[in-house]
Parts: sequence; C-alpha cells; structure tokens
Amino acid sequence: VSKLNSDVTHWRSRHEADSIQHSDELEEAKKRLQARLQEAEEAIEATQSKCSSLEKTKQRLQTEVEELSLDLEKANNAAAVLDKKQRMLDKQLGDWRQKCEELLAEVESCQKESRQHAAELFKLKTTYEESVEQSEALRRENK
Repeated sequence: VSKLNSDVTHWRSRHEADSIQHSDELEEAKKRLQARLQEAEEAIEATQSKCSSLEKTKQRLQTEVEELSLDLEKANNAAAVLDKKQRMLDKQLGDWRQKCEELLAEVESCQKESRQHAAELFKLKTTYEESVEQSEALRRENK
C-alpha cells in the first residue's frame, strides 16, 4: 500500500508539475492572445474612425459636386443667354453697318451733286458777271 501511495504521490506531483507547466504555457498563450486581441480591437477602432472620417469627406465632396453641378448649369444657362444676346447684337451691328454704308454712299452722292451745283453756279456767276460787264459797256457806248 505504501508503494501505491508513493506511486500516487509521485504521479500526483509529476502531474501537478506538468499541470503547472502546462498552466503557465496556457497563461502565456492567453496573454499573447489577449495582446493580439487588443491590437486587433485597436486596429478595428482605428479603421472605423478612418471609415467615419472618409464617409464625412465623401458627404462633403458629394455636396460640393452637387453645388458645382448647379453652378455649372447656371453658368451654361447664362452663357446661352449671353450667346443669344451676342448674336442679336452682331445682327444689329451688321444692320447698322449696312445703314452706315448706305448713308456714306448717299453723302458721297450729295457731295458730288453739290460740287456739280457749285461748278454750275460758278459758271452761271461768271456768265452773269460777264453779262453785267457787257451790259455796262453797251450802256456806256450808247451814251
């Protein structure tokens, strides 16, 4: 019986030593896993924070894109209105140029006619003066 008791004690102490060693190994493994878990949780938290930040940035950029799209649409509409006005002004300018050319032609015609009348007037004046001189000369002779 004492041999059995000593065997039991021996196996018990050996088993306890193995259990303690195994328990220590498990404890170390548990600590390593907890550290890895902590790192993973921190990484998840950092990733979630980054995702949240990116989502806010995305929302802000979407708002800016919508505003820029509205601004572009307004600018395109304004450009179309200005283009239409420009075409109208170009047409008016063409009409005014044509009128101006017509008036210049009329002025040139009037100036030409005026020069002709002035030349004719000069001839008539000269003829009149010659007639007056002849008339006076005849009066003097007749006296």
